[in-house]
Amino acid sequence: MTQFPNDPNTAGAPTWPPQFGGPLPPPLRNSKLAIASFVLGILSFCSGGLLGLIGLPLGIAALVSIGKRPTQMGGKGFAIAGISVSVCGFFFGCFSMGLFLPALAKARQSAQATKASATLTMLGHYHSVYVADHDGALPPTNDWINAISSYAPNINDLAESPMAAGDGRAYAMNAKLNGLKFAQVRRPERTVMLFEIPQGGPMSGGPDDMGPRPRTQKGYLVCYVDGHVEFVPASQASQLAWDP
Repeated sequence: MTQFPNDPNTAGAPTWPPQFGGPLPPPLRNSKLAIASFVLGILSFCSGGLLGLIGLPLGIAALVSIGKRPTQMGGKGFAIAGISVSVCGFFFGCFSMGLFLPALAKARQSAQATKASATLTMLGHYHSVYVADHDGALPPTNDWINAISSYAPNINDLAESPMAAGDGRAYAMNAKLNGLKFAQVRRPERTVMLFEIPQGGPMSGGPDDMGPRPRTQKGYLVCYVDGHVEFVPASQASQLAWDP
């Protein structure tokens, strides 16, 4: 039988629509930790993975907090997403740094090597000026720094290597050139004049004073009697010409 409101024939019948337990509960509020974890996880891709180290524990803390108050707090999806994205961002950052840092170190060493080549070229130039002013005589090998210092006020800076700044003089003169004139050198374009030495090396010397390894992967930095400079690979160092 059809029932109508206020019909005395349907008194006591259930009302329509039926009521189920009173008012609805308030909506769950999202956890701020979960949202922060998600945001930091995304930003970790732009920070080399560093923000992922913050987003990960925040996401875990958010999950724990939501688990303790499931009827009051929401945002579990944000927390899980924050943890996942933070982990991905961290590993992506580590991978990127693994590629970037070696390339940066290589570029830095290349720049230092270029600067070292330029400064040694300047030292070779000042040797040439000395030769021109002293009737063709090469600087004394045991005191060449002082001999060319009048042409190069910054001689101590030039004599240092950019790869070992502050370690002092980085080059020595070929001892076999002592007392000779430029014209007496048979092959000035191949005969060593200045060469790379380790810290504390002598003012002049020979191949035994070059040290066990060069400062750069390019090889030993050498200036020849004619003034030109080049890097000599360690495997070819034994082929350098020292006798004038």
